[in-house]
Amino acid sequence: MGYDDADASILSNGRSDPDFFLITEDRAVIKYSRLYHFSTIQLCDLFRIFTMMNLINRTEMYRLAKYLRDFRNITKKKLKSLKKMDYSDLNP
Repeated sequence: MGYDDADASILSNGRSDPDFFLITEDRAVIKYSRLYHFSTIQLCDLFRIFTMMNLINRTEMYRLAKYLRDFRNITKKKLKSLKKMDYSDLNP
């Protein structure tokens, strides 16, 4: 299927437990993991969660996402959506 050792390692740790997440930027791994009902998120979505939890601020989150975009790990559309997100109603 074209998976490298890192992809295989990520998938080998997958579970159907909703409290357990696989974190990857590889679209093929995300699609494959969803076939097995693994909870899978992109790394930039983890940054978004950290922002909602006030562990990092919006500027840091956007810089991290931009770094991922520079390496083509996320799409321009995803980067733009992260920049436009309104976190005010999500913070406790």
